[in-house]
Amino acid sequence: MQESRIVNRTALLVLVLAALTASTGCKNSVATDEAAVARQVAMLGEIPAPARLAIERETAGGIVSKVTPDEYQGRTVYTADFNTAELQPGEVQVTSDGRVLSRDVKLAVIPFADAPERVRAAAIAKTGGATPATVTRETRGSAEIYSFEVPLATIPHRLAFNQTGATVYEAIDINKLQLPPIVVSSLGSRFSGIVVTDIEEVRTGSAVTYRITGKHEKRDVRAVFLPNGTVQSVRARGKK
Repeated sequence: MQESRIVNRTALLVLVLAALTASTGCKNSVATDEAAVARQVAMLGEIPAPARLAIERETAGGIVSKVTPDEYQGRTVYTADFNTAELQPGEVQVTSDGRVLSRDVKLAVIPFADAPERVRAAAIAKTGGATPATVTRETRGSAEIYSFEVPLATIPHRLAFNQTGATVYEAIDINKLQLPPIVVSSLGSRFSGIVVTDIEEVRTGSAVTYRITGKHEKRDVRAVFLPNGTVQSVRARGKK
């Protein structure tokens, strides 16, 4: 029954896309859309039904390009890369039982002067006037987030504020010697032989996490560790 519903939904989506595109005479676009819809249905058909339904709901009107199993707090979650109907890149992450952990859509890179006044004021206060030329505007759930990078005391800082000017996070580059020893030990236990390429200390309010990226067993890995050494989340891309 599940396969039948998937096939029927695929056929309906393909027919709708074909009809819409045919009215404009874009035959190549029809073929592209049909292939994209077919790939999307095939990918979503391989994950648990609650996760599939959540991704379909959160990406309605767009096209999913990739679905990848990841790990969050010791559980398998599913990360879907998609493009909205307006061709804006986005990402949604859901649990196996369909709970939405995050949904981000990148809207645009805009001049700093075009950011909301509260965002500009908060950025100036935080950096002492070291403001960027541009900021990235994206949506996370129902919030608009404005992020940018500036050097403070020669160290790159990545800052993000919501539309009210509240700080969402602050990230700085650090090296392995600046990690808590328990995080270094946990990293070695979980990813023996990893070649670390980047380490960030991320502050979200009073909470601190360490985002570590590197190469492990021919895969690109990004792992987030808590200060006590617990692995909060893991993403691994590429084949072993």
